[in-house]
Amino acid sequence: MLYKVELAYMELLLVDGLCNEEAQKVVDKAKQHETTRLALENAPDNVKDFCALLVTEAMEKGILKYSRRSLRSCQMCKKQAGYATYSRSSRYHSKGEKNYEKPLAFYAYDFKDSFVFVQGYSSLGICPECWEILKPALLVALKDIKVEISESITGEKPRYKKVDIWHCKKCDWKGLETAMGRDRTLMGDGYYPSTCPSCAAKNLMFGTTYLVSTGAWECVEAIEGVTK
Repeated sequence: MLYKVELAYMELLLVDGLCNEEAQKVVDKAKQHETTRLALENAPDNVKDFCALLVTEAMEKGILKYSRRSLRSCQMCKKQAGYATYSRSSRYHSKGEKNYEKPLAFYAYDFKDSFVFVQGYSSLGICPECWEILKPALLVALKDIKVEISESITGEKPRYKKVDIWHCKKCDWKGLETAMGRDRTLMGDGYYPSTCPSCAAKNLMFGTTYLVSTGAWECVEAIEGVTK
């Protein structure tokens, strides 16, 4: 039988290396969080905790970046945008009462790398004020992490580049997308990975697909000519 329980960090360490694969992932994540917190020993707890979450996001996705969008709450300071109020009284409400049909939002920084978004919410979204507080600590936390970090975060070109790993179904080659040959897109506005470097099999726009992305990736040093 399987059981579920919540454990503190020191309790998790007791099962480190002695548990199943899924449980070990939780232990490893907790250890990474604690490493980040120790590196930021003089920072406030909410800064340490949020930096730890962002380091985990970066390591799991291979990249850390943000988008600007409207959110209703800040996950770091817990600020809520609230609701608009009624400007006049009526039969069902009084002037100044909250109008729960009109939620407010503020422009925020969202670090969640996802194809699916919930309007007004992100588990890694923070307000501009918190971003100014967080940024110096985050740069320290990310210093030795081998992932692609957006220039908008560091102010510098990324040291590493996330590169997808592809597989050729014709010759069984598997390797980095940057090793593949490239062809012009149909619209002529760029290039796409098209050719196997091992057997020269080519994906044609309306032909057989020999090369497919595996869903895996690797972060490599961003050297000119290697990660173009």
